[in-house]
Amino acid sequence: MNYQTPNDSLEPRTILLSFYQKVQELTLHELKPTEKVIIFSQDKQIIEQEDTRIAFIQAVEILLFSAEPYFDKVMQEIYKKKINVLGGLAYEIEELIDDKRFKETYDKAKEEQQNYLITFYQLRTAKLLFKELTMCLKRQDFIKGVAYNEGDELEGGQ
Repeated sequence: MNYQTPNDSLEPRTILLSFYQKVQELTLHELKPTEKVIIFSQDKQIIEQEDTRIAFIQAVEILLFSAEPYFDKVMQEIYKKKINVLGGLAYEIEELIDDKRFKETYDKAKEEQQNYLITFYQLRTAKLLFKELTMCLKRQDFIKGVAYNEGDELEGGQ
């Protein structure tokens, strides 16, 4: 999927849509922690790779920062309520958990499990915010007139 304007200029809309595309590409891979432990005889080696969950969360956060000037009222409210979940520290995110069942599970979990649950909550929130941003861009006709792949224009959400 490649977004291009007819004159291929670097206007803010084009830049934002290219970053939007990059975030979409991150979702083509499984979002999971990717530390690998390899044991050779008695020696243990740890090979670390990028945690794709964190990469997605950070990419959505930066995309939202970039798109903020284009938010409508609906998106502004959702953004204000949820953005701190993406970049907050664990204790800050803990205070922002608004799902009662999730909060109960979190409170009963051991510290190690709580770290996993915080990341899961951030990931779930990032997905929600990305979906809401997509709806906002549609409401704003932000991608109207932008070519999608081989010249098919997106009009009316198609």
